[in-house]
Formats: sequence, C-alpha cells, structure tokens
Amino acid sequence: MAVRHLKRWAVGGIALVALVALGVGGPFLFIHLVEGPTRPELALPRASAAAGSGATSAAAGSGATSAALGSGAS
Repeated sequence: MAVRHLKRWAVGGIALVALVALGVGGPFLFIHLVEGPTRPELALPRASAAAGSGATSAAAGSGATSAALGSGAS
C-alpha cells in the first residue's frame, strides 16, 4: 500500500512540474517564436518650442484661466 501512495505522489509531483513548465514556457515561446517582431513604439509628435511657450505664457497671464483652475491668484 505504501508503494501505491508513493506512486500517487510521484505522478502528482510530475504533473505539477509539467503545469508550471507550461505556464512559464508557453508565454515565453509565444512571445519569442510565434509572435514575431514587435511594432515600433507609439510616439506623440513634438510641438515646436515657439508655439508651446507662447500658448503657455498667454494662459498663465490670463485672470480667467487662473480663476478657472482654482489657483487663488485673483
């Protein structure tokens, strides 16, 4: 009876190791072998420095904008 119990533990342990190997190895194989090369990163277009600084200074000097933002600078 002890041999049957040991056999059951061995089969359960091997099954557990196989499940862990599939859980880790499956996604690894998919990412590296099946999916192929990745797409280029998404990037926002850069605004010119002159356009950005003008809009910022006009908004910062406006009383209505400061009041709407709740800065308490009125």
